[in-house]
Amino acid sequence: MRKFVLSVFTMLLMCFQLTAQDQHVTGIVTDAASGEPIIGAVVAVKGTQNAFVTGIDGDYMIDVPANGTLEFTYVGYKTQEIVVNPGQTVINVTMAQESENIEQVVVIGYGSARSVGSVTGAVSVVNSEILNDKPVMNVADALSGQVSGMSVMTSSGEPSASSSIRIHGSGSISAGTEPLYVIDGMPSSANQFLALSSNDIENMVTLKDASATSIYGSRAANGVIYITTKKGSRTAQKAQFRLSGGYGISTPVNNNLQQMSGRDLLDWQLYFNEISRTSYDSYLANMEMFGGTDWFKYVYQPAPTYNGEFSVSGGSENISYYVSGSYMNQDGIAPGSSMERYTFRTNLAAEATSWMRINMNMAISTDKRISTQDSVSSTQGVILSAPNNFATYMPSYMSRKYLTESGEVATYTYFPNGMMDPWYAMKEQPQGGYNTLYNGNISIVLTPLKGLTITSLNGIDGAFSTLKMSGLPSYELSGGSGVRGRNYNQYRTLTTSNTIEYKLKPIKDFHNLTFLVGQEGIDYQDDFFAVMTTGQADDRLMLLSNGTNVIIGNVSESNSSYNMLSFFGRVNYDYKNKYSLDVTVRNDASSKFGADNRDAFFYAVGGMWNISQEKFLMNNRVLTDLKLRATYGTQGNSSISYYTHLALIAGGMNYAGNAGRYFANPGNSHLGWEKQGMFNVSLELGLWHWLTASINYYDRRSTDMLFDVPYPPSSGVTSHAENALGMLNRGVDVDIAATIFQNKDWNIGVSTTFGYNSNKITYLYSTDAITLPDQFAQYKVGRSAWSFYLPEFMGVDPRDGKPMFNDGNGNPVKDANLAAYINTDKEYIAPYYGGFNIDVRWKGLSLQANFTYQLDKWLYNGDRFFTESTTTMSQFQRPENMKNIWTEPGDITDIPAYGETMIHSTAYLENASFLRLKNLTLSYQFPSSLLKKTGFIQGIKVSAIFRNLWTLTKYTGYDPEYDGKSVYGMYPNTRQYSFSLEFMF
Repeated sequence: MRKFVLSVFTMLLMCFQLTAQDQHVTGIVTDAASGEPIIGAVVAVKGTQNAFVTGIDGDYMIDVPANGTLEFTYVGYKTQEIVVNPGQTVINVTMAQESENIEQVVVIGYGSARSVGSVTGAVSVVNSEILNDKPVMNVADALSGQVSGMSVMTSSGEPSASSSIRIHGSGSISAGTEPLYVIDGMPSSANQFLALSSNDIENMVTLKDASATSIYGSRAANGVIYITTKKGSRTAQKAQFRLSGGYGISTPVNNNLQQMSGRDLLDWQLYFNEISRTSYDSYLANMEMFGGTDWFKYVYQPAPTYNGEFSVSGGSENISYYVSGSYMNQDGIAPGSSMERYTFRTNLAAEATSWMRINMNMAISTDKRISTQDSVSSTQGVILSAPNNFATYMPSYMSRKYLTESGEVATYTYFPNGMMDPWYAMKEQPQGGYNTLYNGNISIVLTPLKGLTITSLNGIDGAFSTLKMSGLPSYELSGGSGVRGRNYNQYRTLTTSNTIEYKLKPIKDFHNLTFLVGQEGIDYQDDFFAVMTTGQADDRLMLLSNGTNVIIGNVSESNSSYNMLSFFGRVNYDYKNKYSLDVTVRNDASSKFGADNRDAFFYAVGGMWNISQEKFLMNNRVLTDLKLRATYGTQGNSSISYYTHLALIAGGMNYAGNAGRYFANPGNSHLGWEKQGMFNVSLELGLWHWLTASINYYDRRSTDMLFDVPYPPSSGVTSHAENALGMLNRGVDVDIAATIFQNKDWNIGVSTTFGYNSNKITYLYSTDAITLPDQFAQYKVGRSAWSFYLPEFMGVDPRDGKPMFNDGNGNPVKDANLAAYINTDKEYIAPYYGGFNIDVRWKGLSLQANFTYQLDKWLYNGDRFFTESTTTMSQFQRPENMKNIWTEPGDITDIPAYGETMIHSTAYLENASFLRLKNLTLSYQFPSSLLKKTGFIQGIKVSAIFRNLWTLTKYTGYDPEYDGKSVYGMYPNTRQYSFSLEFMF
């Protein structure tokens, strides 16, 4: 009995001792600036696996040993450690955002992540908050105005349209000008980048100078955009689930083409005998039926957009995951255009052992596209040119009525001027297809020794697409013989990349050295096939095999491939976070180039001086940050055709009724890389902890640029690519950001970006100028490559209404054959560009506005050239300004007399500078106190999102945001109004 009592007493004592050692601690974690609870912060007992994730009120509870240490962590906030005193049961914590948070600690190339402040090169970071919830089919559109030195242009409002991106100007004429896109460490195609869901992106880093880009060698001449997608967290104790959906409406962004009304047009055409008096009287008598069709509104109609997304992320001790899916269905504002897309992404990471980590990233997207045709009876041209071509008194397809010359109402098969109604053309000549993109990589990261990291990444990037087009037999102009066409294309890129990185143990705690060596191999293949048959007899049986004839000119097949092998290395030295030096080298060998120039060597050197770490600036309350960076390096441009260097024989020619071959390409074994040398110097400063600014100067010199050099007629070819030109791009980037006001409830911030780029040709092959009048271009040493080259219009002679042009000596001439072409110094690539952003937050309410601008940009208005011409067919629409046409001596006008032929000239060259409210977002985050009772909803956010809401410009065409020279019948850009609802669980 005594033993039993003693045993019970001992057990009770042990329980008492255990209870005394552990104490129950509760508390709330809040944001130091706003006072709002932080949801999802990790509260852990340091040195153990014991952890807790804060709830919707920022609350937590955890058992802690006496004198134990609690560690509070959250992404983008400073980590805090608090020692728990005996008997302490409540610990409330306020967490402050750190100045070098997740947006500033990024991966910019091969090797480990680095803070932006420590790199020697020019980089810009756009975080997920800027990109999320934008209702766009391509993510590039959301970058507009966000990065200094970067120009983003979305020229078309068609749902499947892409955007063009230029960094520090355009460095080539014949080769590619797009940057290299790297997604989670693997170089990827532009299509993969544009298909990304904006909500899957953690951050995007733009690498702009040689120190940052040279390690990518021949693909980095136009800069690099490095995209890091979202990942799960191994410290998360439960999965986080996000669900969102939205609806929007798209409308044309602009319509500056002021057209005559139906009555005014009839009067105008009668005056100039374009219609008879009988037709005129008949139309007037039937104005209720033919009173006027607004062809712009008829063709371009409001179109809906639907989107939905989900994501799940989380992890355990050794595994983290992020899974997402999205759906978007966007109808086009023009007939016969829409796009429906599904995307799916999985990012997994596993700690296999203490020295091995495995990462796997996979993404797939598939879309169904319906688009206007550009190959069967030019349906696209019919639709996009309708607002300019169709008279306002002409009836639409909906009525199918028109007046004959005798004044009788008749049902038409097509318009009297030979044009088809756009909706009818779309209905009778459909076109659509499917496109599937896939991208995935697996990386194995080994850390067998302290400081040593061995990484092997292997991935695939590819797509396959099909396009079907038809001209139905029932189509009234087909004569009962339909047309069926089909294209198929697939490509894939295999990439293997292997690196070894070694970080030496700091020498005397001050000197830090990191070495990186690597190898990369690329294998690319592309297959394309297209065929078209005629003689289709039934709308219901539109198959290639049901045609009676194959259209030889529309049969095409190609198989292309190239390979690249690269070796590279980098050394980084840092002293006390005060002085940094980067040295990078890379050698590329590509099958795209001639045997004599297959290899190319690139290098870069960059230095950074963190002046604010010097004793004379340390702890300065005004000048809180000051850095000076300088870099120089070389890159190449391998974005050229696969077989330009080879002598090629092609088939498909008909010679005397027999199959023949012809000399397609003369070959050039000396064809080499376009090379580029870039110098950058930048100054970055911070003032009073609330204002940051940076200015970056660059000098970008391209040499050995490819150009089609003319060959003599006796050679059998007209031209061939050679390394023949040099070009200089020089400019300045400026970034300024400021937190204007901040307290518990308010946060007001502004930022601006500015870029200036000056371009000129530095040398040409054996000549001072290359003149291409049909392209409105002249490449001349010392002049911009992007300047318009046109005859100068000198007005209309008030005596006879004839147009006058400059003869080259400043004298007006009326004979267009005597007009001299001049270099206008007006460029279609804007030399000044940028944006500014406003961010206002009050409690859960936020307003974000993003403006973009381009200055001194010029476009050739082809719409005006055709609609103002009086030598075209009758019954075409006329713009309002044609009322000012010259009619009698003494008239002062810029519209020549009726019947006078105008030539392409500066008369139609317009200033297309613009200021645009690109994105406006108003959102509200419901307070956690309202969601507490649900027990499972962590957050709800509602947003109203507007795109291209307002534009200020003098350009009289549809839209000034066009990446090109001449505009005619373009698909207008769109203004979008969207609403979204997001839940977090």
